[in-house]
Amino acid sequence: MEPSGVKRKLTVILAADVEGFSRMMGVDEEATHKTLRAHREVIDGLIARHDGRIFGTAGDSVVAEFASPVEAVRAAISIQEELRVRNTELPEDRRMRFRIGINLGDVIVDGDDIFGDGVNVAARLEGVAEPGGICVSRKVFEEVKHKLSVGFEDIGPQEVKNIAEPVPAFRIVAGPISILPDEAAATAKGARWRIPAVLALVAVVAAGGTAIWSLYLGGPVPLTSFPSNISTDSMPSKDIEALMTGMKIQGISKKSGRPFIIEVKADKTVDVEMGRTGALAGTTFRETGKWWAENYRFCMQFSRFAQGRKLCPRIIKEGQKITASRGDGTLMNWTLGK
Repeated sequence: MEPSGVKRKLTVILAADVEGFSRMMGVDEEATHKTLRAHREVIDGLIARHDGRIFGTAGDSVVAEFASPVEAVRAAISIQEELRVRNTELPEDRRMRFRIGINLGDVIVDGDDIFGDGVNVAARLEGVAEPGGICVSRKVFEEVKHKLSVGFEDIGPQEVKNIAEPVPAFRIVAGPISILPDEAAATAKGARWRIPAVLALVAVVAAGGTAIWSLYLGGPVPLTSFPSNISTDSMPSKDIEALMTGMKIQGISKKSGRPFIIEVKADKTVDVEMGRTGALAGTTFRETGKWWAENYRFCMQFSRFAQGRKLCPRIIKEGQKITASRGDGTLMNWTLGK
């Protein structure tokens, strides 16, 4: 078969547009255009920061490509978090909420333009996303599910316009979805370009059950910032990360009967130390593994410790006491604290 002369490649497409944009333009064109320009500055900058390239814009729509699904999802999360803060500075009827869809697909390349179903699916997933939300295809989900500490909701195959087959889709559900209070938003705005790598948004349940988002900069979030009684069953991934960062876990190895201590670090690594037995008695076994939040659980895994098994206990906080339990509900012989 002779070459077709058409250039193709596999790439990640991010498509975004504004919910209710036509309505907003109908109410006040100039104010809406001004808000869109300000939001686009944020979006364009974050896409570039995550090594993306914008190749299509029309009105309120933005279409970009990324070489990495992980970077595309990171960019989308950063965009929604930044715009959420900026929206708190606007009157309710002027808040501009973007929907984002992400797909991984084979596309046609024509100069700087990209065409094909890979692009169309991303645009259709954007329409499935909630305002301020992100929806990804199964292909993207499979690539990022073990690489990012975010939660996903399987919303099933989606019948979308001009796509022959239903598109399996996942909604990103981790992270704060409530609007920040004015004071917290002002703090976030002032710290926007100078915050350190460790930034946690923690839900603190106030009287009446209202979720208030507090901003912590640098270092582990204190346990007193969390409700007195809570479990990971009801916590999004970012809150589980905030709870577990800086945690120390002490226990007894079932295999050797030796005590161990695990330190959960902000860089998503876990360090374990345990005294050795037998011919190596008097020396210390040390290993570094990784940790993440997944399906309402704190998870960690080492190459050798615990025979390399993935450990995903349920974490429960009662007052200042923190315990861990297995899938069947039995308590683990762990002592947790910061």
